[in-house]
Amino acid sequence: MGKENAFDKDIFGPDPLEITWKCLACGHMWHRSEGLPDVCEHCGAPKTEFVLIEED
Repeated sequence: MGKENAFDKDIFGPDPLEITWKCLACGHMWHRSEGLPDVCEHCGAPKTEFVLIEED
């Protein structure tokens, strides 16, 4: 049996660094763990229109 890695996604569930963003121009929401695109993938608004959504 192999050694378990404490950072395996199986232990912590989905990517713990995934965050939710919302486009204020169109309301489209998406989850990203990597950097943001330069424009909204849904309506083309610039990334200055994105806000971070905090989860309770």
